Amino acid sequence: MKDNQIEELIERLGTTQDEFTRWQAAESLEKIDPGNPKVIEAFIKVLDKTQNEFTRRRAADSLGKIDPGNPKVIEALIQVLDRTQIEKTHRQAAESLEKIGTVNPKAIEALIELLQTTQDEKTRRQAAESLEKIGTVNPKAIEALIELLDRNQDEKTRRQAAESLDKIDPGNPKAIEALIQLLDRNQDEKTRRRAAESLDKIDPGNPKAIEALIQLLDRNQDEETRRRAAESLDKIDPGNPKVIEALIQLLDRTQDVFTRWRAAVSLEKIGTGNPKVIEALIQLLNRTQNEETRRRAAESLGQIGTGNPKVIEALIQLLNRTQDEVTRWRAAVSLGKIDPGNPKVIEALIQLLDRTQDEDTRRRAAVSLGKIDPGNPKVIEALIQLLNRTQDEDTRRQAAVSLGKIDPGNPKVIEALIELLQTTQDEDTRRRAAVSLENIGTGNPKVIEALIQLLNRTQDEDTRRQAAVSLGEIGTGNPKVIEALIQLLETTQDEETRRQAAESLEKIDPGNLKVIEALIELLDTTQNEETRWRAAVNLERIGTGNPKVIEALIQLLDRTQNQKTRLRAAESLEKIDTGNPKVIEAR
Repeated sequence: MKDNQIEELIERLGTTQDEFTRWQAAESLEKIDPGNPKVIEAFIKVLDKTQNEFTRRRAADSLGKIDPGNPKVIEALIQVLDRTQIEKTHRQAAESLEKIGTVNPKAIEALIELLQTTQDEKTRRQAAESLEKIGTVNPKAIEALIELLDRNQDEKTRRQAAESLDKIDPGNPKAIEALIQLLDRNQDEKTRRRAAESLDKIDPGNPKAIEALIQLLDRNQDEETRRRAAESLDKIDPGNPKVIEALIQLLDRTQDVFTRWRAAVSLEKIGTGNPKVIEALIQLLNRTQNEETRRRAAESLGQIGTGNPKVIEALIQLLNRTQDEVTRWRAAVSLGKIDPGNPKVIEALIQLLDRTQDEDTRRRAAVSLGKIDPGNPKVIEALIQLLNRTQDEDTRRQAAVSLGKIDPGNPKVIEALIELLQTTQDEDTRRRAAVSLENIGTGNPKVIEALIQLLNRTQDEDTRRQAAVSLGEIGTGNPKVIEALIQLLETTQDEETRRQAAESLEKIDPGNLKVIEALIELLDTTQNEETRWRAAVNLERIGTGNPKVIEALIQLLDRTQNQKTRLRAAESLEKIDTGNPKVIEAR
């Protein structure tokens, strides 16, 4: 059937005078049996016989997909390049050769000839791109692309040649020399930027490339080109003293905010711990009036100045001097990274908490304080004061998060979070306080009591569920917790809350008869099938061999018509009472 279909389509391809019909036949053949010799032969004939250029392009496109490396196909596409005068067809044939003619000398030769003979710049660019992909390390292809860089006056074509050279043979000395000359000679800034980008890819560490890029930084007045050169330099040889010196000079010399930013980023990448880089960034902090530049310098110092006293001093001064809140919190974040536990850093961040009226800055400072010195009494006191003083709930929540990390079991922290739980009217804040108490208050009677009260007092089901989760984590074996969660099971109308209460009960005291009784009752009272089958799973985990659990699951099998619930109940029965006939019946 397939062979007949192929024969019919090949005949249609060869005999029809209607180009649209030909095109449809070609498309069908391409899908049905790529690589079939008869199909390939038919496409080659179409290339040769048709006078319609659209059909030629369609056939060339198909041949580029169906049999990579086929010499007949490559020969046919080369003939198309030679025979047609239509540039679109040239480009399609070049693109197809790129796909099927990797390292084929004839294909490479044909594309080089196209590069040199065509007067159409789009076609030249396509030929250059195709050579890049099939002419890897081929000396003739490299020579042709270098000639194109040198001879051609079209800047887009030059940029394509530069891009192709950086891919075709990384490290090739002739390619590097050509790109350096392009940097020096060309007046088009886009082309210069493309050459700079190619140089950072083709030979990292090459002294001539580094020298050319440094000269570009020094000589060029185009800020975008300078930025591109700075980016290439940070990739080409990290740690090179000449590169570092050039980027430091760029920081000092340029008045362009974005160029300074780019130089700071490059120095951050290559200058970790370097005293000259650190000094230059500190000077930039002090000299510039531009807040964006200050922030960038502060961020870079935070990455490369770990433990450095000068960096710490400079960032603390920035905290105190700037009136810009974004700069303040950027400095706060950097200080939090640079030297955890440093008393000066801690003192500066505590003062920032107290002095600023900006809530976002307060939150950033709270984040930093929560990371840098667990257990520090001054930090704990400052965060507790922040909890009490601010009216901003986001800030309260962040302070609660930081307190939840800083000192597990600390009575002052626990007391402050319990008070927050009881006084705030914001449910998100309540939930956040519950999580923090869960983290630091395992087994603490006051924490457990506060969370039980929260269960009873709040009308918010999300908060109830969080309280149930927290109690399930910290109240293992506690009779009051069990009682409270059983009561929640019985009183809430929210099925998700019921499921969470059941989950927490399972964790708190496996085998507890009251817990088992409550979960059996939940099986009986809920009308929600998901709650039923989840309760069945809970019972499976805690009720192995328990006759009441077995009976309840059997009754559930008898009562429910829900297939998923029946399967879950049967699985649970099978695990806790192997061989029960009800299991076989349910399955």
